[in-house]
Amino acid sequence: MTRKPFTQTALACFLAILITAIMSNRIGLRYFQSIVSPTTLNVFSITLITAAPFYISIWLRKAARSPERSIALTAFWQNALRYILALDMTVFGVCKFFHIQFNTPLALLDNPFNTLTDADLMWAFFGHSYPFTLVIATLEITGSLMLLFRPTRLLAVIFMLPICLNIFALDIFYNGVVTSVYIGIEIVGYIYLLLIERRRLYKFFFVDEPASPKFTFKSQILRIAVKLSVVAIPAMLMVIYSPPQFYQDINGKYEVKSLVIDSINQKIPGTDSVLTKVYIDKNDIVLEYNNYNRRFIGSYKYNPTTHQLEAWWRYPWKHPENLFAKILPGANPDKKVLLGHMGKQTFKINIQRVNKGI
Repeated sequence: MTRKPFTQTALACFLAILITAIMSNRIGLRYFQSIVSPTTLNVFSITLITAAPFYISIWLRKAARSPERSIALTAFWQNALRYILALDMTVFGVCKFFHIQFNTPLALLDNPFNTLTDADLMWAFFGHSYPFTLVIATLEITGSLMLLFRPTRLLAVIFMLPICLNIFALDIFYNGVVTSVYIGIEIVGYIYLLLIERRRLYKFFFVDEPASPKFTFKSQILRIAVKLSVVAIPAMLMVIYSPPQFYQDINGKYEVKSLVIDSINQKIPGTDSVLTKVYIDKNDIVLEYNNYNRRFIGSYKYNPTTHQLEAWWRYPWKHPENLFAKILPGANPDKKVLLGHMGKQTFKINIQRVNKGI
């Protein structure tokens, strides 16, 4: 009987204990805070993590010297890792059924869009559709249950790994690096379970013949050209379709500081017909009159050399009067002066940039 490599057993053991410690802390803080104090939970988790290296280096190493014990220990800790991963993801999945995750307060949803944090935006987006939340929950629970049965456990790892990588990416870009550490550790666990099956995977992907019939091109040049077209066609489409324009010097949200129309000063803020905000984006220009319900929304073209801007409106529907303006620099890079006309009205607008956009 061949003894299993000790590093394989030790890594499975350490990952199982580490994930157990973090999961216990997280579950305890959410569900048992009235029974167990946060300090007790922290002490328990730290004790587990601290004790793991001593257990692995002393008792586990000694027990693994016997081939029979080595195989049994490896099987135990690999199955323990599978169980912990399955349990944790099932908890996440069940939470979604009962609105514990992706639940955004209504008061927060009434806040201006640009005041929400990245995490709030992500939470609100995924929680907006409860059926979509149920789909995510079902996938998490299904993959977790598959992990517990020998015939489906490899398929479960292949199934769950992309889900966890997606969660990891969302945490990195929306929740911050700290919150992504935990799911990152779980991803290491899934990769470990994938690598112990590397011989089966190599045979399946690279040795066994596929069941689908093989099509052979008569010309090798044609075969290469067809494959290259997967990259060439999208590249050609990007050449045909002009990408969104982005002019860093004018892009952003502006507040109107002063407004002169036909040589008459307008009060800011004033009536509903007085311009208060200007948005110049990659594709759109928006003029807002005291409220987001009162806006002109249009497209524009801009010449950075002459600083000339022309805008035409899509809302209100096909407004006949285009805007023509020259954007002059102000006292600092965020201050601009718009000189021009829209229809028969001439204007001079002093604006202050408050958000540069992306």
